[in-house]
Amino acid sequence: MKRLAAFVTTLAAYSSAATGAERWTYCVASDLEAKVAWVSAVFQPAVNREILEAEFRAYVSSRFSKRVVAQCPSPKSDRTEVVNDAFAAEQFNQKLGAVVRVLAPRDFPLDR
Repeated sequence: MKRLAAFVTTLAAYSSAATGAERWTYCVASDLEAKVAWVSAVFQPAVNREILEAEFRAYVSSRFSKRVVAQCPSPKSDRTEVVNDAFAAEQFNQKLGAVVRVLAPRDFPLDR
């Protein structure tokens, strides 16, 4: 059974890589004390989610605020859905009373 699960997982990963399935995400960071949030543009991630979150936290911390929490949702293949999710994150933070700053695509992710 474990072999079958491993095979299916490998096959799914190969299948999406072989078809060139694009994956999209964005990142959001919040400073709850200052009521400020930063939202990245939608982009294709080159690294896993945990690394993205650490990089985004470091980016925002080095430029804007040291007390941030960062999140990058799991990538999705539907770019329109991800754009809508990012917009919803902006609206959600605004409803919480935060000033939302949308970062330009050139700001994050950093060139690799």
